[in-house]
Amino acid sequence: NKKSKEAFQPSLILNDRKKQLKVLTYLIKNFLECDEFWLSVAFLRKSGVAVLMNTLDELERKNIPGKVLISEYLHFTEPEALRSIIKFKNLEVRITKETDFHGKEYIFKNKDKYNIIIGSSNLTQNALSTNYEINIKLTANKDSKIVNETINNFNSIFFTSFEVTKEYINEYEKVFLTNQIIINN
Repeated sequence: NKKSKEAFQPSLILNDRKKQLKVLTYLIKNFLECDEFWLSVAFLRKSGVAVLMNTLDELERKNIPGKVLISEYLHFTEPEALRSIIKFKNLEVRITKETDFHGKEYIFKNKDKYNIIIGSSNLTQNALSTNYEINIKLTANKDSKIVNETINNFNSIFFTSFEVTKEYINEYEKVFLTNQIIINN
């Protein structure tokens, strides 16, 4: 029952048309305030990169490092989205081939404070702007157990995943297109 600082209280991050709230707005605010970030999503779509393009450009200009982990899960990630995101020199982009990887987390470091968002939002325009998504935001200092567990979990998958290169994307695109034909028939 102790009163904590408002910035450290957990909160829900939602898309709510009535209240004019978007997950995207919250993410952009955190991107622009951070000095490092980690993203982990099951799906990356060109629409998701597009709504973040100006922000990603600014982070590249400021040389803010980021790690992005994406999944091959269901082959839903678009090759064009991968091509768009690997253009940013400040990003290290990897893909996990774990067949059931479906996690979503956004981690932002700002000095000694971390904002961690864990929930349902992938990097797609609809997930960041209009879909009913449920995410929880936790804020903690760098030495907290939750920060260490979250970053260690991210790193355990990230550093065993594959670097996204132009060659990888060309091979992945063949599987993606085959999958699209199957879905559309």
